[in-house]
Amino acid sequence: MEEHILFILGWSASALVIISLFMKSMMRMRWISLVGGIIYAGYGLLFGSMPLFGYNILRAIVNVHFLRKLYTKRDLFDILHVPADDAYLLCFIKAFLKDIQKFKPDFSGVIPESSYCIFALRNAQVVGLVITHNGLEGEIVVDLDYAVPQYRDFKSAQFVMEKYAHSISRMASHGLKYFTITGGNSEYNKFLLRIGYELIDGNNLYRMSVETLTSRYLNNVH
Repeated sequence: MEEHILFILGWSASALVIISLFMKSMMRMRWISLVGGIIYAGYGLLFGSMPLFGYNILRAIVNVHFLRKLYTKRDLFDILHVPADDAYLLCFIKAFLKDIQKFKPDFSGVIPESSYCIFALRNAQVVGLVITHNGLEGEIVVDLDYAVPQYRDFKSAQFVMEKYAHSISRMASHGLKYFTITGGNSEYNKFLLRIGYELIDGNNLYRMSVETLTSRYLNNVH
C-alpha cells in the first residue's frame, strides 16, 4: 500500500512540475510548481529522503514568495490610441495573428481605416489590443478584444473598461446603447461573459449594454 502511495505521489509531482514549464502565465506556473513541490516534499518524506524533502520545501517557499509579489505588486496601467495604419499595430497583428485566430477565428487581421484601435499598456509594456468601429445606430462593434498570453489575468481588460466608463456613460446621452462582438472559442466566450457580455442569439453574437458596463465598472473608477 505504501509503495502504491509513493508511486502515485512521485508521478503526480513529476507531472505537475513538467506541466508548470509549459504555462505562459507566470502566476499559473508558480501555483502549479508550488503544488508539485509540496507533493514532492511529501514523497521525499515518505521515501525517507531528507535532501529531496528539504529541496522541495525550499522550492515551495520560493514559489510562495514570488506568488506574494505577484499578488501584491502594483502595476501601472495606461492606454495608447493608434491609427489603423500604425506601423507597430500592423507588426503586432502580424506577430500575434495565429494566436488571435485560435481564440477568435473570424478576425482576418485586416483593420479598416475607420477602426478605433487601443493598446492596453501594463508597466509600459503592450499587453492587449481592442479594435472597434461604429455599427448600427446606438451600437459600437468590437472587432477584437485580445490579451497577450502572459497577461490573461483580467486586470488589463478591467482597466480598459474602467478607463472608459465615464466617457461611455456620457456617450449614452448621445444615443449609444450597447456594444456587440462575435464570440470565438469556448475560452474566449467565457472571457466575454466574465467581463459583462451576454449571448443574445444562436449565431454566437454577444452584447453588453451601456447600463451593464457603467454599473459594473463606473463605481470602480478612482
